[in-house]
Amino acid sequence: MNATPLPRLYTETEAAEYLGKSVITLRRWRRQGRLESIKIGQSTRFTETHLLACLKVCTCPASSIASPTSTPSSHARVRPSSTSSGGSADEKSAALRAVAALKMPSGKQES
Repeated sequence: MNATPLPRLYTETEAAEYLGKSVITLRRWRRQGRLESIKIGQSTRFTETHLLACLKVCTCPASSIASPTSTPSSHARVRPSSTSSGGSADEKSAALRAVAALKMPSGKQES
């Protein structure tokens, strides 16, 4: 009697490493229907078939890959500012004041 082996089941963390993405991205793709999965109790698992199918759907087409004539600077990655939260405290305060001013009824000034 020949029994076919069951496919290996990957956890979310293992699948994220396999695809080179974060667990959050995998969860988003699952909700969007771009990545299939199976549930075992409350645990989400992926087979290699799920992951390979996702690679076909979730990757850029070959035509969008940099051509040999493109300059390296045209594909340079933009680095975030030195603050990890996306801007200085003064910039955030100014933005919050601007939003608050937009929400205030005309004729009233914030004290």
